[in-house]
Amino acid sequence: METTVWILAGLYLASLGAIWFFRTWFTAEIERRVQHAFDEKLERIRSELRVSEGEIAILRDRLLGARANRQVLLDKRRLEAIEGLWAAIGALTPFNNAMQMIAPLDLEKLEAAAAKDARYKTVIEMTTQNLPDAAKYDRSAARKERPFVSPLAWAYFAAYESIVLATVARAMMLRMGVEDGNELINMAGIRETVKVALPDHAAGVDEIQAVERLAPLVEILEKRLLAELNKTLQGEEQDRADAEKAAAILGRVDDMVKRAQ
Repeated sequence: METTVWILAGLYLASLGAIWFFRTWFTAEIERRVQHAFDEKLERIRSELRVSEGEIAILRDRLLGARANRQVLLDKRRLEAIEGLWAAIGALTPFNNAMQMIAPLDLEKLEAAAAKDARYKTVIEMTTQNLPDAAKYDRSAARKERPFVSPLAWAYFAAYESIVLATVARAMMLRMGVEDGNELINMAGIRETVKVALPDHAAGVDEIQAVERLAPLVEILEKRLLAELNKTLQGEEQDRADAEKAAAILGRVDDMVKRAQ
């Protein structure tokens, strides 16, 4: 009987030991497998993050690279536009020279005097005999440069061109005997152009009725145009604009990354 009890007790203890062993082993195995799965998942996430970071870097490089390439082409075109606009000033030089000779005259009074005295017609013919041919000036050449120069540079040029060409046109009409030629000049438009370009000289411009009276402003316009073009050549404003655009591009990339997460 005692032997049986001891055998049963031994079996019971052995069973407890086996249960404890298998329980411990099973728990450890589960933990090991969970840890292994966790490690694999963590490594996969790390790998995906590395890929994402690489893709983001590539995206940034492509965006900034494309921007840089466009900027190189745009800078080249801006330089060509500056050359083209200044070449247009050169093409207007004969008209400017003629304007400087005409400007001291009061063309309206000269026209009125010629209507009464033929001797004044001779004065008109002598004064206007060397007027440049407006047909030889290509206005479209400068206009194709407009998108690539600053608005202020274009305002200076437009005012300069308007005064010079209108003054020569007025003198040509006087030479041809066109009556009231000044009324055929768009003085309102010219005055507005001048006020936009030279707001500090706007006072009194509205009272000017004869285009040749605006001639003193031409030299100011030319000097300011040259200064504005030089500012563009130095690239200070463009550098600031490029930095702002680059920051905006990187900001958009960061937004895309946040939305993807």
